[in-house]
Amino acid sequence: MSGLRCWPGALAYITHPSDFGHMVEVLYLEPREHYTLPDGFPAFSVGGPNQSMWVIKAMGKPFAATVYRAGGRTPRRAMYAACEDRWLRPITPPPGAEDTPTTADKPQPVEAA
Repeated sequence: MSGLRCWPGALAYITHPSDFGHMVEVLYLEPREHYTLPDGFPAFSVGGPNQSMWVIKAMGKPFAATVYRAGGRTPRRAMYAACEDRWLRPITPPPGAEDTPTTADKPQPVEAA
């Protein structure tokens, strides 16, 4: 999974114009075959070999999603969908990352006014 912006469990914002700013939870990488979204809706992967897709969950209200199924695209309001990694910006630190910058541990000079 190297080179990806997101990881399972990350909170992220969607940057695609259709749902810009919508906050989601990244659940897992989209399977490369037919699968079922967590809400029971059938779907299948449309990502190519160089395209990483994540199954995501809306945080709050449902968002506009296009789900690919046999027979074509199905637009719907959904709590679960798949999204390309390139359209997600994580807001939580990656696993194993420091929660605070290393400079926060050092005393900072303060000038009196």
